[in-house]
Amino acid sequence: MKKTFLISCSLLIASLLLSCDKESNAPLTTIVSGRVLEHRTNKPIVNARISVSICDGNFNTGQVSCPEVDSLFTDVQGNFSYNVPNSTKYNRLHFLASKKHYRRNDNGIALTGSKSLKQDMVLYPDAWLNFAIEKIPPFDEQCIEIRGLNYLYNTGCRDVDNSKKLFDGLYKFQGNDTTTFALWVTYSDGRPEKLFPQKIYLRGLDTTNFILKI
Repeated sequence: MKKTFLISCSLLIASLLLSCDKESNAPLTTIVSGRVLEHRTNKPIVNARISVSICDGNFNTGQVSCPEVDSLFTDVQGNFSYNVPNSTKYNRLHFLASKKHYRRNDNGIALTGSKSLKQDMVLYPDAWLNFAIEKIPPFDEQCIEIRGLNYLYNTGCRDVDNSKKLFDGLYKFQGNDTTTFALWVTYSDGRPEKLFPQKIYLRGLDTTNFILKI
């Protein structure tokens, strides 16, 4: 009986050691988690889409392919969690967060071998400026032009007519920020152009009405 007991114990210990050895050799699962938040307000963005892609190629030459391999959505608190497949042979993943009326944000995640990685993402909301320019006659301007921040937003030169309201329109900018734009006036009599710089805070996902009188 004693001999049988010793054999049983030996078999149990060997089985446990073999099990531990298998676990130590098992591929490590990495969980990437984080939150998607709105710029400046830090509000959670619900149901934002997270696109997971793997980039492969030569970054120096620009010959890079980044196919999407998976996607997921944030919960009511803006949280997301992604289990990186054990079969992933690359050491870097890219996460692209997007939602309608928000600017997309792309972040690369280096797979360092850790079991868990944290990556929060911030999205800039869109904002709209309902812009109008008014001028009391007589009109001596040849044309008027609106230029946005860093001249990336440009309405083009508009001819002046005899109406009081020269022109208006709805323009999209980055929200929850102070937006800088300029009104350029070109005169028909050869005088130098005149600049009217403007700054206005635009709340995200909202429309701001603004009338400039010149």
